[in-house]
Amino acid sequence: MRGRPSWLTLLAARLDRIELERPVELLLVIIVVGSILAVGSVHPISMVVFGSLATAALCIATWLRTAPGRRVPLSWPVLIVWALAAMCLLQVIPLPLSWLERIAPTTADIWSRSLLPLGEAAPAVAPISLDPSATMIEALRWFSYGAVFAAASVVASRRGSRWGVTLVFAAAVVAAVTTVGHGLVGAEKVFGIYTPDFKPLPWHVGPLLNPNNLAGLLNLGALCGMGLLVAENPVLPRSLVAVGVAILVGVNVTSASRGGVLALCVGVVVLGVVAELSRRRRAQSQAATRRARVLVAGAVAVGVALAILAGTQSKWAELYNENIEKLEMVLMVRPVLGDFPLLGVGRGAFESVFPAYQVGSSAVVYTHAENFLAQWLVEWGIPVTVAAVFALAWHFRPQRVGVFRSALAAGAWIGVSILLAQNLFDLGLEVPALCFAIAVALGSLWGDQKRVTEPTVTARRSTKRNALRWAFGAATVGLLLIASNVYGGLSDVASDRASLKESLLSDKPPRTAQQRQQIRSQIRSFMRRHPAEPYFPLMGALLAWQENDSNPIPWLQRALERAKNNGKAHLLLAQVLKRHGALGQALMELRMAAETDAALVSAAAKLAVRWASNDEELGRVVPRGVNRAASWDALGRFHTNRKVAAGCDRRALKLDPKLTGPHSRLANDIVQKRRSGACQEEGQACAEQLEQHAKVLEKQLPDSSAAARLRAAWMAAQGEPGKGEEALAKICDDMRDYMLCQRKRTELAARIDDPERLRKAGKALMTAACIEQQRCAQMATWIGDLHMGRQEWGSAVASYARAARDGETVQRLLKLADASSKAGFSAQAVRALEKALRRRKGSDPEIERRIKIERARALGSIIKP
Repeated sequence: MRGRPSWLTLLAARLDRIELERPVELLLVIIVVGSILAVGSVHPISMVVFGSLATAALCIATWLRTAPGRRVPLSWPVLIVWALAAMCLLQVIPLPLSWLERIAPTTADIWSRSLLPLGEAAPAVAPISLDPSATMIEALRWFSYGAVFAAASVVASRRGSRWGVTLVFAAAVVAAVTTVGHGLVGAEKVFGIYTPDFKPLPWHVGPLLNPNNLAGLLNLGALCGMGLLVAENPVLPRSLVAVGVAILVGVNVTSASRGGVLALCVGVVVLGVVAELSRRRRAQSQAATRRARVLVAGAVAVGVALAILAGTQSKWAELYNENIEKLEMVLMVRPVLGDFPLLGVGRGAFESVFPAYQVGSSAVVYTHAENFLAQWLVEWGIPVTVAAVFALAWHFRPQRVGVFRSALAAGAWIGVSILLAQNLFDLGLEVPALCFAIAVALGSLWGDQKRVTEPTVTARRSTKRNALRWAFGAATVGLLLIASNVYGGLSDVASDRASLKESLLSDKPPRTAQQRQQIRSQIRSFMRRHPAEPYFPLMGALLAWQENDSNPIPWLQRALERAKNNGKAHLLLAQVLKRHGALGQALMELRMAAETDAALVSAAAKLAVRWASNDEELGRVVPRGVNRAASWDALGRFHTNRKVAAGCDRRALKLDPKLTGPHSRLANDIVQKRRSGACQEEGQACAEQLEQHAKVLEKQLPDSSAAARLRAAWMAAQGEPGKGEEALAKICDDMRDYMLCQRKRTELAARIDDPERLRKAGKALMTAACIEQQRCAQMATWIGDLHMGRQEWGSAVASYARAARDGETVQRLLKLADASSKAGFSAQAVRALEKALRRRKGSDPEIERRIKIERARALGSIIKP
């Protein structure tokens, strides 16, 4: 007597009645296209969504592989990728600190000192990874890449590689079109929703905000499209594919990625060579070859033409930029590799570990090594990286995936190859969307070859029930990875920095004891999660400094341990040392801050001019190197003693004669000397000196009115303000700083007896200012003050009334009342004073007294015969 069938048998019978191939294809489309549109799927929450979809696609694909003669969709590439995911999981396993000291001593040292600022002992256990939350995200990513590869290979084993290659091509076209669309509307947010953490350049706003990442995807899509053009039976019409290739080439060039454009050129040449070799081997007809060449050449030519037409001067400047900082970045990782050679810092931990080894400005945060091999070596260690690279290269060698037998395979394979080559200088493989596209392209080539020959795989022949077991196993692993990441909070080091910054800004000092405790608890949690990150101990030091309830020195010591070039830490340490009377050390720390971070030069100079009592102390703040001239410039700008400041300006110009700030200030000094009469005897020499400064400003700032304003001020100082106003009236309309120019013109016009010239100048200034309502009110108030100084009461009333209408304040209403009273408009003065009294929200005896006076005047003017 037969027993009842198991639930696996019943489920298998039900699945037999369902067409499951279409769901796999749909899931792949959503994963590839959706991950691109979701800002590359770089955020943890996006990765959880697409990781879930990849797991679902794998489970369904596992069942599809149970056809006769098929096996569970495991292959060497999938096993290798999943082995890398397993390595990520091994890196987050907590180990006794004594064990960790033996196998990774530098890692153990960082963990043991991670909580010293809090006065806590070293943790008893710690993982290999120095950013466990990031490493868990990476485990989910690599599992998902393997799942997508397996699903794509299943689809290709049934339908061939054309479907998957076409999907990658279409996804790249979608990315290009959406980027162009954002540029056309001048968007500053992605799809009007997502605001980038940085301000992208014009025409760089789109789903992939980094132009190098965008160029890499477009290159892959363009080569896939060229393969489709050459292929015998493309899925899409050739004309449509040609248009798509042209769009990809055009947007690629305008993305201004040097590596992307170079990689595309190399890819087109290599594809041409491979296609010619393939034609000779397969004896393809001349007509077909000629047609393919014309289509590919035409598409590339149209794309280049579109790029030339759409290119701007800034685009070409970006493209020809000679900055080689990314090449230097590869050399910077050598010390990191020396400290973590075998097990790495943990996949995804580069961003928080690297500041301790960073050379140069601390203002730049390097999230990646800009070279995928260097990135893997640092994060996985040398043994794992070398084994993975050789294994993947062997299994995806050209002969293995049919590069010389199929133009379509050649296009996709070359597209992946040039993308990897570009990632030796412009890292984009950390963006999941690019890796999903690569997985589909290579998975399609792999699955297509399985239709021809049955490959050697590690999986044994499975029954349908075994396939279900594999599917449940894959689903379990995927769900566990997803659950682990969700439990971990779905936060990376960047989002944790942002969260802590928000907490510090939301509660202004002095804070309550409870607020301080909450922030310190948050800092402790983040330091446990990212023990090598310097930002969190720096914020702990800032909190201690603001609240003055604990010693900030241990916090600063830890921050400088993890980033010796941390300019902000040096700046805060300078203030702490000055509070304790160590002026010499404080000035040295100001110099370190300015030396390591150009953005802190001004902040260091502001403190230096307050602290330094003589020129010698002031000079101790000036750093060596590239920021030296900028520091003298900043000291000259902020010093309240103009005699000392002029000396700083002259020193700045000795180091960099092109600096505009010192030229402008020294020229203004000459104007002030002329006004005070000091230049009367040597007037010609003063005029020549001023003209020298003006010529430099004119050359360095060709679209600015700075030089013209100086010359006009000199004319006014010589008693000829009319000539200065006339000179500015001729050039202001063509200047970038139109409003500054018009304001100077109006100021000079106020010194002329002709009211009409002041009226014209004021009207031009208001036209420039009234783009913004608040600025309009400010300029109207300023012009009203000029009229009051000239005793032009009626014009002053008009200006103040405009100011009060655009931005009503008590001060403006009182000015309007004064002008109205002097002009004899007592009723208007009463109305202005009553409004001012209401805005005071209470009694004001002075305003009430003035209201009575103005009412009496208004009444007197009415009854006066």
